[in-house]
Amino acid sequence: MECASKALVDCDSLPRIVLNLSELKFASSSFIARLVSLHKMIRVAGGKLVLCELRPVMKEILNGARLNKLFDITEDEESALKRFAGVDE
Repeated sequence: MECASKALVDCDSLPRIVLNLSELKFASSSFIARLVSLHKMIRVAGGKLVLCELRPVMKEILNGARLNKLFDITEDEESALKRFAGVDE
């Protein structure tokens, strides 16, 4: 997540990030806060963040906090990449 934040600072074009969370087994409140912060940074920069391949527990966490309404979430990376179609450079 730190690398993604730094990349935003160094980015000359609109940031488009797919975050595959398939290996994430646990999400602390600190992680969720950083994810929200990353989402906001990307939006301010005019870009887009798409989360994909969430485990059921992560879906439950995001749904419970109503963050599923904030994040663009897809089932797989292919679907996530399609969300960037039509996003201007």
